[in-house]
Amino acid sequence: MNPPPPLPSDAILRAMAKRELARRHLSEFILQTFPTYQMGWFHRRLCELMDDVRMMVEKKASPRAMIFAPPRHGKTEIVTRRMLAHCIGKHPEWQLINATYGQDLSTDNARDVRRIIAEPQFQAMFPDFAMRDDSQALDRWETTAGGKVGFVGIGGALTGRGADLLIIDDPLKGRAEADSETEQKRCFEWYLSVARTRLMPGGGIIYCQTPWSLNDTSQRLLELAKAAPDADQWVVYKFPAIATEDEEFREKGEALHPERFTLRDLTATKATYAATGNMREWSALYQVNPVPEEGAYFKRADVARTYTVTPEHGEVFLALDAAVKDKEQNDNQALGAWSHTPDGSLILLPGAFIGHCDTFALMNHIFRLAKQYNARMLAAGRDHIVGSLGPFLREEMRKPERNLYFTIEELPEVGDKQRKNRSAQARSQAHRLLFPEGDQFRLTILPELLSFPGGTRDDAVDMVGNACRAAEAFFPPSLPPPPAQVSAADTPGTGAWLQAQFDKQARRGAPAGGHRPALVPGR
Repeated sequence: MNPPPPLPSDAILRAMAKRELARRHLSEFILQTFPTYQMGWFHRRLCELMDDVRMMVEKKASPRAMIFAPPRHGKTEIVTRRMLAHCIGKHPEWQLINATYGQDLSTDNARDVRRIIAEPQFQAMFPDFAMRDDSQALDRWETTAGGKVGFVGIGGALTGRGADLLIIDDPLKGRAEADSETEQKRCFEWYLSVARTRLMPGGGIIYCQTPWSLNDTSQRLLELAKAAPDADQWVVYKFPAIATEDEEFREKGEALHPERFTLRDLTATKATYAATGNMREWSALYQVNPVPEEGAYFKRADVARTYTVTPEHGEVFLALDAAVKDKEQNDNQALGAWSHTPDGSLILLPGAFIGHCDTFALMNHIFRLAKQYNARMLAAGRDHIVGSLGPFLREEMRKPERNLYFTIEELPEVGDKQRKNRSAQARSQAHRLLFPEGDQFRLTILPELLSFPGGTRDDAVDMVGNACRAAEAFFPPSLPPPPAQVSAADTPGTGAWLQAQFDKQARRGAPAGGHRPALVPGR
């Protein structure tokens, strides 16, 4: 009878236990495949979330997770690289897709994941894992168990690919793309029509993004979840660089990962953005908030200036922003009566209309405000006048029952919305914008101003911008009168003054031989 095999040594048992822990928990997997990784509470919490998502996919429970975290804090290393490697090791039969803003970055991620699965530590944890010999492409490869891993840029084709787990990390390259309506639309439509259609039954989605705008795909998906309870419901994790309130693992005002970025480091970063007028970057990138509390393009301290008693006002005109293009059909119209005062201030008078209505209802609002304030001008973008309202308004003014006339001034199109509203920004900074106190300002106009250009609506903002551009074009500031010219003969002590005094004496008939002042050159 053969003797029983010797028991494993303590060292072997410890190694086996560590490998089993790494197979079960992403945090342990990272520490064993990346021993120098600085694992703080934030990273452990993020790893726990990733483990929860994986286990829900194993149960075919269709998890949806959305993660917002500041740059250079380790999010991509955990979610995109290590999570993918861990999942394909545990489940080599799964199909996985990773998407990011461009194919170049996606290929870099693919290269990093392949490097991880080629390391001896990974092979020891998952000895049954193997790549197919003919799987050589960096951005698309298969395992011997039938699993597939694909890496793609946003907008890329995913035909023929499935996804037990879809990971989207940084779908927009930066602020410029985030502010582009074209890029926002392209990203959202690609998610709906391409990426989401690749999900396997019970498959999961992890979505990571810098929240630049309320029109981002992430924010639109969250709004959709609120509006439609049967739509995808997301578990959202937000990790601001500096805590805005007391949390489970830190108190308000503390740094997220002080081992790497101290509070002093973050405060210096914030001060740099503040000094350069880029608090929107700080808010979106580091505080993971698309709408800074203090405002971005327009500052709360500049625009939150209201009145309760109507001030004395000067010449009144109307400013309009109307939806005339196909893509604007669901937008609001915004119309206001503005007073331009002698000191250069613009005052929005009570009774503005901000909402959605047809052309005839909008004309009634225009004539109502024009009559109420005796306005003699309507200013709007050229497209609004030529493409829509102009002919109707001119025809309406000819009707005897209206008995009201005003000029219609077209404002030129000047490029993007930020450039269009530059005059309004400057006037607000000079504290030359006043708004009527009330719910319309507090609930509609102020939120739009503070969230611009990252908000979901900007109709009221464009109306304010049109008013400021109209004031700039049609009510230029009056120049002070030139200073009175002072003659040298009126300046005591000058040679001309002395000569003038002598001439006066001569005209009065001073006696001959009288004293005559000597004229000294240069005095």
